Amino acid sequence: MLSSDSEARHWPVVLAGFLTVTLTAGLGSSIGIFYLEWLHEFPQSSALVGWLSSSVMAMILGFSSVAAALGKYFGIRRVVVAGAGLSFIGFVGASFAWEFYLLVITIPFMTGIGCSMCYTSVMTIIGDCFHRHFALAFGISMSGVSVGMVSFPVLGGFLIEQYGWRGALVIIGAIQANIVVCAKFMKPFGHTQTRLIKSEVAGGAGYGSLTDPPSLDSAAGGEDYEGDDDDDRPASLSPNRFRFSRGYRNTDAKGEETKAAQERKWSRKLMQFLDRAGVSLIWTNRVFAGILLIPLPMSAGNGITLPFIAARAESVGVPRLRATSLLSIIGVANVIGSWMYGPLVDANVIEPTFILTFAAGMTVVSGFITAVNESYGGFVVCAALFGFASGVYVPLSGVLVRRIIGQERFPGGMGIVLALVAIGYIIFSSVGGYLYDATHSYSGCFYLVGASAALGVVVLLGLHLLWTRLVPDDRWPTIKSR
Repeated sequence: MLSSDSEARHWPVVLAGFLTVTLTAGLGSSIGIFYLEWLHEFPQSSALVGWLSSSVMAMILGFSSVAAALGKYFGIRRVVVAGAGLSFIGFVGASFAWEFYLLVITIPFMTGIGCSMCYTSVMTIIGDCFHRHFALAFGISMSGVSVGMVSFPVLGGFLIEQYGWRGALVIIGAIQANIVVCAKFMKPFGHTQTRLIKSEVAGGAGYGSLTDPPSLDSAAGGEDYEGDDDDDRPASLSPNRFRFSRGYRNTDAKGEETKAAQERKWSRKLMQFLDRAGVSLIWTNRVFAGILLIPLPMSAGNGITLPFIAARAESVGVPRLRATSLLSIIGVANVIGSWMYGPLVDANVIEPTFILTFAAGMTVVSGFITAVNESYGGFVVCAALFGFASGVYVPLSGVLVRRIIGQERFPGGMGIVLALVAIGYIIFSSVGGYLYDATHSYSGCFYLVGASAALGVVVLLGLHLLWTRLVPDDRWPTIKSR
């Protein structure tokens, strides 16, 4: 266990992670500022454009499990630099798009995946460097999402007015390229936490490892090779009918063995990759499998609120500048929530489940009020409630997952959770667009936010009751099991 003294030298990593998250997930959360521009530029449905507006965050979360495995294999800094370069190319390429399908290629699959590689690496390196103050460090770094929500809507709106949406994409891409500098500070703790040990790769340690068969070269010492049962080669007369003389058809046997060894090697690498991507946790950890029921309904808040709250305000007469400022209000409240929950969780005085339930309840209230409200002041209150709730919910979910599965499996396990959140992003942003196309009103979208968050509250409390009372399991995070 790390002491607080040893953790002190890693706070520059938190700063680098904070800036990286600001330029990836923070920026991805603000892509909704291009929603109306793309809707006017390309003759597409609101549902499709709404999906594109939330696609960056969807890919950041959905690709995180694979990105975590890439960090294990190639190292944090290499993955961050590669991700920053890919995202920059995506932004620049999107600025030249003359057809909507080009935006679909560049925004989600280049910028989104590149941002995911950087964002997931931050979670991994923070987990490697902090234990005692993990909640605080994780909350500070993840609050970069909030800062991005505050700054990029204002900056993006200004750039769109001055240079158009195409010029704005180029400038934002250039700003994001500074992630390469942040990568310099992301040095793994002990150089072994986030990357595979060479002997582990060579020896096949871990899930799905296989032992290489003996080579025919051992026959040089006078030993005979025992063939497989399906070997149809001539055998010598010996007590074992499947033994053949040394050197007989040695070339063919060597070739077949090499081919089989290569197949086993690739199979072993695939199993190692899936293991480090967190997939095996689904059937090996029942508590983790249970918590996977929560992300999908809880993702309605970000999947609908971020791309549609400004449009909802404009639809009832709120001026555009004020409407877009709601995203900044969400960001400010998000920062407050991210910084407040950490010391509370580290103090270990309140059940983490109850803190998470409180945050989800705020999302329920925010969703239903936004659906019926028609005043700017009401939208400000709802934006503040939702921002504070998401500032607590997102990083606290990471703390819970880490306590359930441990740091060694945290990057992959958190990647699975974020992948489910990404699925929710895609589903709810698309459903929100379809609801608007069918009703010509955004109210139905926010009724859906409130109802989905309420379902998440019920599931969360049910799991807490199950693992603490009905079927006690020490892996469920409580103030006693820390």
